[in-house]
Amino acid sequence: MAGPKDLLEKLTEMIRALDEAAYLTYASKGLLRRARKNMDAGADVRRIEANADEIVFEVGDHQVKMGDRGPLKSVCTCPAPDACIHILMACLHLDTLAASDPKEIEPTATKPAGNDSKTNQSPANAEWLAISTGTLRKWAGADAYRKAWRLLETHEPAVGIQEVEFKNSIRCRFVAGAGLDGLITNAVPRERKSYATAAVLAFQIEHGLTPEPGFQDTADRNRVDVSLVGDIQQLLGQMIRIGLNHLSPAFVQRIHQLALLCRTGRLFRPAKELESCAREIEWIINRHARADIPGLFNKMARLYALAASLANQAPHAPKKLTGTARSTYYAINAISLVGLGIYPWETASGFTGLTALFWSPEMAQYFSWSDSRPNHARGGFTPHRRYDEESPWSGGKRLKDLGRSSFILENPKINPQRRLSSHQGCRVNQLTSPIEPALLPKPFTRWSKLRDAMQQSQKLGLSRGTPLDSLCVIQPLSWHKPVFDEIEQQLIVPLEDEENEKVFLQLPFTKWTEAAVYYLEARYAGQSGRALVGYYTKQPAEGIFPISIIRHHPDTSISDLLFTPLPKKKINWKGLLLDKIRPFVPLPEFTQDDAANAAAGENDIALFLSPVDDFLLAAAESGFQARDKGMPEPAVDLAGAGFLLLDADLQNLNSEGALLMARYHYLLHLEALGTGR
Repeated sequence: MAGPKDLLEKLTEMIRALDEAAYLTYASKGLLRRARKNMDAGADVRRIEANADEIVFEVGDHQVKMGDRGPLKSVCTCPAPDACIHILMACLHLDTLAASDPKEIEPTATKPAGNDSKTNQSPANAEWLAISTGTLRKWAGADAYRKAWRLLETHEPAVGIQEVEFKNSIRCRFVAGAGLDGLITNAVPRERKSYATAAVLAFQIEHGLTPEPGFQDTADRNRVDVSLVGDIQQLLGQMIRIGLNHLSPAFVQRIHQLALLCRTGRLFRPAKELESCAREIEWIINRHARADIPGLFNKMARLYALAASLANQAPHAPKKLTGTARSTYYAINAISLVGLGIYPWETASGFTGLTALFWSPEMAQYFSWSDSRPNHARGGFTPHRRYDEESPWSGGKRLKDLGRSSFILENPKINPQRRLSSHQGCRVNQLTSPIEPALLPKPFTRWSKLRDAMQQSQKLGLSRGTPLDSLCVIQPLSWHKPVFDEIEQQLIVPLEDEENEKVFLQLPFTKWTEAAVYYLEARYAGQSGRALVGYYTKQPAEGIFPISIIRHHPDTSISDLLFTPLPKKKINWKGLLLDKIRPFVPLPEFTQDDAANAAAGENDIALFLSPVDDFLLAAAESGFQARDKGMPEPAVDLAGAGFLLLDADLQNLNSEGALLMARYHYLLHLEALGTGR
């Protein structure tokens, strides 16, 4: 039976596997730095209670309860809404413990068998030999302790009677009775503990002891734990066997626990996919407006295919499948940029922010910069307030000015998704407004060429591109009358090209788009001849999500649609003349066939495969048990139509995994044919 010792061993092993990036997925860098500073200063953290389910730590005046999921679901008595410094300090305290012992820190340096003359030292030397690695780790802190072991490898210390000298001329001298704090060294203050710890370890090794590091080396920390892939597939199979209509909150807990283990096992992308599935299940259980069983089924199918690919390529799975904890930015000398607009957004996972879009004429690529906050800890942050504040780089004036100007960004840092960093070394130079038309990307005037370009940039299957791959600039020949779809709650504007073909601007009605919907309804007739910056989408139908409008007369200017304010009217209240925002409710209209066709979003391929969609979804919802239920097969000739892979899948549905892979192949066909989501 599991007890407190088993829980402590599990927690200690989990915490020790967390690196800097893993901690930063839970808390901010500043909060983590403060926690480490408190621990280095000797903050009092101790266990006051332990059982098989949780361990209670006393951290200052507060108590932290930690279960087998580590910091993710830990509870603290402080008023912090989510991540707090006390939970981090409890984790750092666990990082100093021996993983196999639920008691206080025990010495891990052991004496070799037999008598060795080197261990017969004077009482002064015995003081340094008696220091355990646990005590060293607690005194130095996790980062300094790890660096001390690296110093042993790279700086080859020479051990004397009372002094240790490293090959870079850093010396550490022991003072009898003074303890670790009294050790004398010529290292700079920030490196003092690292060198002092390395000196003690070198002294112990020289005199016959074998201290153990007590942490994973870099190679181990970077090694992917492929054993978790089987756990992912097993859990997804259990969910299919039970049925997506019958999932309980227990599955949410199991998914979160497995996601945390995936993070410690360097499987960052599967961890994020698991967390997304857990959120979908919570919405379904709570009957949330965003609940979407087909969406959950699709995510599970892609995750199962991802796990199968990882298992096949282990242990050399590429980064695009395992993911990374944090994006890596690389520096370049300078880049010329042109602002294309800024828009606000809110994610289903609980973040609110805004993104600025840029075009580089020299590199012929789009770039972006974003700022965001979690909804539970936004402080005074709002996208509209940030829009009016200073730019992220010095010399850039206000952010909204930067989004409609051309400039040169010096010393930028860029990640593989073409996101720009906000680091302090960046500087804006040669800021120019209005923009020269020749610097802007060439707009699409034919939708056939637009589709070809989007198809070439599309990433199919498990490959992931960047949202910027679907960004485009189009110039319609004419803007038709807008129609508001009351059922879908979105504005639809048919945009006609020079070949009389239409693509549809689609703008859902939300608190972020209310003013833009009003603007487009009221002024659509004046848009003809103007270019539109937006995201090309096929979900659920082909369309353009608008970001900004480009005007060329008299000067070239950028208008941010989603930051357009609602009109105001003057009211007289008790002798005071006030501005009041006019209330706005979009009017539903169903007078154009184009809008109805756009809302439907169907085509021949989707209609042909719809029986397969219904069959697979029905099996997953009710609980699938490998053809034992006599479910009627879809009445569609897949083999005759050339869908041989799907036909083979339906003929061999002998496991829950086979059903998930059939769903994945179905989604892959739709993506390749340009109809999937």
